[in-house]
Amino acid sequence: MPSTYTEITLAEFKELLKEEKGWVIKKDKEIIFDYSIPLKNSIPIIIRVYSSISSTNTVSRTYGTDAIRVCLLAETDTNLMGLKSYPRINRTQNWSTAIKDRVTAAIHYAKTLPTCSKCGKPMSERTNTKNGNTFLGCIGYPACKNTVQK
Repeated sequence: MPSTYTEITLAEFKELLKEEKGWVIKKDKEIIFDYSIPLKNSIPIIIRVYSSISSTNTVSRTYGTDAIRVCLLAETDTNLMGLKSYPRINRTQNWSTAIKDRVTAAIHYAKTLPTCSKCGKPMSERTNTKNGNTFLGCIGYPACKNTVQK
């Protein structure tokens, strides 16, 4: 195991994320932290931090088994839709700074999402699977099929 690996406890995660009030802790295969970003006239946008701490333990998994991930999600009527994923965070000495940076970036990104001109929900960057071109698509799809070319 490299000397840069740092074991992280659940208590350390809680301490780091308490700066932003409103984090919700959920247990799945691992403990995850959700933070809902209130946006005007919109469906909830959630920052999710996957901790790499299993739901049956209070410390991070062993070296090489996982990394910390930060994602931005939209809570639609039927499911959670991925809006943006950030580079994984290795469990090194700078793990807390990396999480703070990604959470700050996710909050900024969520607050600058363009709004659909038809239904008012946020629009997200998508990729056309046939030609690889990117466009903005309403996250209300399939009820709202509005798109904007970039």
